[in-house]
Amino acid sequence: ETERVIEPYGLLCRFNNFYLTGYCLRSKANRIFHIVHIRDLEIIESSGYKMPSSYSLKQAYSKAWATWTSDGGTRLESVKLRVNRGTAERFREIMFHESQQIKERGNGDIEVSYRLTGANEMIPWLASWGPEIKILEPTWLAEEIVSYLESTLALYSIKQ
Repeated sequence: ETERVIEPYGLLCRFNNFYLTGYCLRSKANRIFHIVHIRDLEIIESSGYKMPSSYSLKQAYSKAWATWTSDGGTRLESVKLRVNRGTAERFREIMFHESQQIKERGNGDIEVSYRLTGANEMIPWLASWGPEIKILEPTWLAEEIVSYLESTLALYSIKQ
């Protein structure tokens, strides 16, 4: 446990989880704190804190896939997926990210593309779709999902 003084910028909701984002005086940097990890909260009314007038929570996080990206959240990447026809309808109905674009492939499958930061944050989400989704690009993300799934399979390997 640590004690922090945070100058709050706002609350984010990603995948039904809430986060407090703001400037941390201890680390002297913008930080994100998962609400469930905050055990006690005290509001300091006389702190002299003033929200930066140029700060926009939407601008800071609208391109991010989730919230814990390690690349500083600034490098935009293109992610392309092939989604099998059985699952394609979910992607037609739900926008998983503001940048989501769908291209019909003619056989019921779709190609879904995103332009976002923090593509590495997509790995557990992509793995959860199993064989319904194939990563078309970037190559490094496809390689990471293979490694992730191999590690998962290794947990269940049965020795004969």
